[in-house]
Amino acid sequence: MESWASNSRLRLRRIFDKSNALITALGDAHLPHVTASPRIAKRGREVTYTLSVKGRMHDPSTEFELAEVLFHTRALLDNLTWDLAHADPNIEYNEEQQRKITFPVARASDRWTAEENWAHTVRTKPHLKQMPPELLERIRRMQSFASDIPSDAVLDWVDALHQVDKHRTRVHVRLGLDPQWTTLFPIAPELAVRSATYDWLPPADETLRTGLPLVRVTTAHGVTGAKGIDVPVSHFVWLDGERWDYQDFIWDLQILALRGYEILRGVEPTESEKLRLVAEYRRTRVLTLQRDVRHGTDEYGRFFAGEDPTAAFSVSY
Repeated sequence: MESWASNSRLRLRRIFDKSNALITALGDAHLPHVTASPRIAKRGREVTYTLSVKGRMHDPSTEFELAEVLFHTRALLDNLTWDLAHADPNIEYNEEQQRKITFPVARASDRWTAEENWAHTVRTKPHLKQMPPELLERIRRMQSFASDIPSDAVLDWVDALHQVDKHRTRVHVRLGLDPQWTTLFPIAPELAVRSATYDWLPPADETLRTGLPLVRVTTAHGVTGAKGIDVPVSHFVWLDGERWDYQDFIWDLQILALRGYEILRGVEPTESEKLRLVAEYRRTRVLTLQRDVRHGTDEYGRFFAGEDPTAAFSVSY
């Protein structure tokens, strides 16, 4: 049986090419300018800020592109499992068994170790029963409960989305408030600010748009004046009721794909570990800068002055 190793390498490259393009397309350079304007009502006891979005919104095709990356990641794990199942040329499978050669996902360790659950697993994936222990261990290391997986949730979603048509994907890309944003709304007098309560209006999964009410400020004292504000925004992934930072989601997806490519081929996950450390460093840089903006500090300048040591990093596979 011909190995799928070359296909796996090509698929991994496609995953990185598509996902890196998404990081660029959804980055800060392509965000629209968003402001919020106040409207005073109820004799100054209520102020509603309404959004104005100027600039191009993200291309709707990014949702399909992200779903493609998820499906390619699942297919990569299946390709590599196929190679493991055919590592011994003396093992033969009938046509039905061939169709069942896919990467198994066990949600918890007892799904892998309990005898009754294992019996069910080998019925649905008979290639696992014939696989030598050292090859089976590679698959175990790629399970959600294993320490080799940086984000078990991403593996779960890769598996869940494998069950649906990619043209009906449950992955959505949205424009939302920057999760690190904090502000004091510029309303007067000071007494009105001190007694104010804030009711944030957009649902968590709703993308921001012109005319969408952002926040309702209610105060016991009459507001005599209010100014508009700039609203920091960012893209996020909305996946069946959960919000993910788009860049964190894509980084975790890349790490999962590269780690699977290494472990299932019997290679120590050195490149994926480098990628994990680079992603962690870059996350920390962003969070530190955001904290500085909120608190007026300069921790970013203290810890991250100079050139980014990860700027020239590239993945080898």
